[in-house]
Amino acid sequence: TRASLTKLRDWGIEILETASGTLACGDVGEGKLLDPDIILNKILAHAPAYSTPSQSLKVLVTSGGTRESIDGVRTLANTSTGKTGAAIADELYAHGHQVTFVHAGESVLPEARSSMSLVPYVSFVELDASLKSLLSGDRYDAVVHAAAVSDFSIDAVIIDGVRKDVENGKLDSAGQISLALKNNPKILAKLKEYSINPGLKVVGFKLTNHATTQERESAVSKVAASADLVVHNDLSEISADKHNAVLFADGKILSKTSTKKSLALEIEKFLSKGKFQEASL
Repeated sequence: TRASLTKLRDWGIEILETASGTLACGDVGEGKLLDPDIILNKILAHAPAYSTPSQSLKVLVTSGGTRESIDGVRTLANTSTGKTGAAIADELYAHGHQVTFVHAGESVLPEARSSMSLVPYVSFVELDASLKSLLSGDRYDAVVHAAAVSDFSIDAVIIDGVRKDVENGKLDSAGQISLALKNNPKILAKLKEYSINPGLKVVGFKLTNHATTQERESAVSKVAASADLVVHNDLSEISADKHNAVLFADGKILSKTSTKKSLALEIEKFLSKGKFQEASL
């Protein structure tokens, strides 16, 4: 089989790699059939007479959560899995867009990752540096900033009242330990500044937790200053089979979604056409 695949590639035939997941035999790993939407759109991309006309965009998607080192084995982190970012990246790729996927080291990867440029990161500093380098070095049309970025980094580890450098060591549990935190700048607010494309479109995300309507509106308004489209989620409305989201642009609710798939479709629609069917409250 491998020899045959190699021969086909040598002939110029494009091979769609398999996805990772639960296989028919019960094992988990590479070998799962790709999502039919991905296969269909890949075929349509090679059959322009039958495909829906659309502009191929160069999109950067961030995903997963940052980790800030406390010592050589411990980190300050969040609960982001990267599933939403991966779903968005797959949907963008399925619609013929070129995707760069900037992801946390342990986050979920897109099924179509073999056809994307993957850029890993760990900390806030690494993510910020990667975005600055990518956006200033290449002309991206849009950034979907779905990564969960820590608001804080470790400023100092204090043991028994004394600041210690334990970056490459391990904290001794016998001491009285406290952590001094410092605020991280908002990466979302810097994306258009980093970009060599003055027309860069930015999709920003805002997560709240059991927030009131007023708290949600306040949170969204803060993100809206730096994003063309804002996606709001509340942690209380996210589960294994549900992922409610409300999408805002120009101070209006433009769409509501209930799954990662539908959210990804709405984001692709916004980036491709720049418009939604306006939804009622």
